[in-house]
Amino acid sequence: MKTKQSKRSNRKKDIPRKVGVRQRLKSFFLSVARLTGTALAVPALAFFGWKLYGELLDSPYLEIKTVNIAGAERVGEEEVRGLSGIDTGQNLLAVDTGEARQRLRNHPFVRSVEIRRELPDAVYISLAEREPLVFIRLDELYVMDREGTVFKRYSAVDGLDLPVVTGLTLELMDAEPWIGGGLLELIDFLDGRARFGLDDVSEIHVDRMYGFSLYTLAGGVRVEVGSDGFDEKFLSFDRVVEARKGKLDGIEAVDLTAERGVVVRFRGSGVKAA
Repeated sequence: MKTKQSKRSNRKKDIPRKVGVRQRLKSFFLSVARLTGTALAVPALAFFGWKLYGELLDSPYLEIKTVNIAGAERVGEEEVRGLSGIDTGQNLLAVDTGEARQRLRNHPFVRSVEIRRELPDAVYISLAEREPLVFIRLDELYVMDREGTVFKRYSAVDGLDLPVVTGLTLELMDAEPWIGGGLLELIDFLDGRARFGLDDVSEIHVDRMYGFSLYTLAGGVRVEVGSDGFDEKFLSFDRVVEARKGKLDGIEAVDLTAERGVVVRFRGSGVKAA
């Protein structure tokens, strides 16, 4: 009797084990089915996505009808179209905006570019152009922009009429770092003046010992300004101009660096301290 009870007890304990095995097998096959379905779905989605993309590339709905260009002043709109390679009739999705942006940035007068697609049929191109400020005479004549970047060799087709910086060399700028910073400070100062400003200057000469000298556009008067304190010095210069009723006729040079005040040198060797 004891033996039979023991067997019944063993059978009851075996039942849950068999059920557990079946459940694990069922879970295993369900997982395999899910993985198989996913594995089949990914290529299917990729295939249909590729087909859809191909259809869109041929769709007349996405044909470019308008290329809007902003900020193109020195660089003409036709030149922008040619450099970008973007024009009407192309498919909007087929346009490589990254490559077009790089081609436009290779133009010396282009500082930055924004290109974006505008669904369903337009492209927007916006340029930020460099603003030429002065010529820099090195081995040849170069153009410097408002940010202090010397960005191109000057060509007559550029059609620029700017003050020219002379006496400057790359070796001098390396040896005397203050020159580059002082030059930019002086140019920026003059560019912001309402009275005697950058437009009234024909040349800025750089000297390692004496700093900067200006030559006026009207009359070619030399104005010695040194390397700092431009605000105070040009206030003194303004007083000289006012005293002569806005004219510098007969003046050869004005020295704004003298300790004893402004020194005016008249043509014919006449000197006067103001």
